[in-house]
Amino acid sequence: MAGLSSNYITLADVAKRQNSDKSIADIVEILAQMSPVARAGYALECNDGARTLTTLRNNIPSPTWVQYYDRITPVKSNTRQVTDTTGMLEAMSSIDKRLYDRTPDKEKLRMQEALAIMEGFAQEIESTFFYGNTGTSPLEFLGLAPRMNSLSAENGRMIVDGGGTGSTNTSIFLVTWGPRTAHLLYPQGSAGGLTREDKGAQRSETASGVMYVIEEMFKQHCGFGMPDWRYNGRLANIDVNKLNTAGATDLVDKLITLLYRLPTRKSTTGFSGEGAPVNITPTLYCNTTIKEALEKQMLRQPNGFLTKAEFMGEEVMTFRGMPILETDGINNAETRVT
Repeated sequence: MAGLSSNYITLADVAKRQNSDKSIADIVEILAQMSPVARAGYALECNDGARTLTTLRNNIPSPTWVQYYDRITPVKSNTRQVTDTTGMLEAMSSIDKRLYDRTPDKEKLRMQEALAIMEGFAQEIESTFFYGNTGTSPLEFLGLAPRMNSLSAENGRMIVDGGGTGSTNTSIFLVTWGPRTAHLLYPQGSAGGLTREDKGAQRSETASGVMYVIEEMFKQHCGFGMPDWRYNGRLANIDVNKLNTAGATDLVDKLITLLYRLPTRKSTTGFSGEGAPVNITPTLYCNTTIKEALEKQMLRQPNGFLTKAEFMGEEVMTFRGMPILETDGINNAETRVT
């Protein structure tokens, strides 16, 4: 299986193309190793500053059967615009200058601090990608779960009910990365990823006194857009407390149901950053609990649907050719989707 990054621009690619400071690109690559979403997600520059406006077609006009001399009534399609926004994350590293001056390997000391901060960014963005809710936290960006949280909504047909009724549920999310289906967002003219800025020695003054510190600023401005919900889905209401019981959700059966709700069950066509048509493959995301259950099911019931394949240079579990990526961003405490 070809890696998605061979066709589409990821955040690490954007950083390499836009920044002359190689350290920034290195930071983005490290972040991508921590975050399956940042690693595999297609990155798109916003078209309206720090937000993206997407025009969606509401209907397809129908032609008319005619005979000679029949008149034809003009038809047209209707469209609507959807706005997807981005949010800003910032953090700062501050090291006592006295400690810094006495440290032989100063860059190693700074990187140790930076790695901890980058892990925090990775966890926060990963969690926001799945659960971010601008209705309750307006500084975030809107994630997958709030977009797909009602079985009776227009996109409810892309939500498969796993049967769980309590608050110990989890989900498997299906994302078809691409410019017309789903993509990570970064503002126009920005670095397109996590940036690390050296602030040097700074005077730090509080009520108790003064000291000097070596500071670094970390920033990431990011968002998520889903222009076509038909290519994205959710297997919701998987009760994690029943996974090893007779009442466990049949994950393979439900994934087949979700697969057959896609407009096409083959790779769908998109366009690369250079405008060339390419095929894009849906990606499945789940947490460690579900990944373990899937692998046990694969060993107990060999069926050909769950297999191992190469994806972006690594061997991963796949379902009908769709890579299954494990993420800590999906929790086991989801309430029932109704």
